[in-house]
Amino acid sequence: MMRLPKTIQIMGVTYRILVVPDRRIKDCWGEVDIGGATIRLARSLSSDRRLSVLLHEILHVLFEYAQPGLTSREEEKLVNRLESLAFSFLRENKFLERRKS
Repeated sequence: MMRLPKTIQIMGVTYRILVVPDRRIKDCWGEVDIGGATIRLARSLSSDRRLSVLLHEILHVLFEYAQPGLTSREEEKLVNRLESLAFSFLRENKFLERRKS
């Protein structure tokens, strides 16, 4: 599995990626602070799951640009669907190669 970058660019904004203790994220495995340009991911996640959650949080940012009028519930439903589809696509097409031990 690839290593997570420390920062990523989304629509010209540099987002910091932080792996934090689970207790710092309320009731979920990741969160994005769009105003603060920060994505937080739970430390206890496996590397595959952490990457999937990162993709999930990136999708939230993209929806802010693409569909700013969605309710939180509508957005979460779409993001959940796209996360699993996109992660599967990336894995199946070897964009996400496993590191050999």
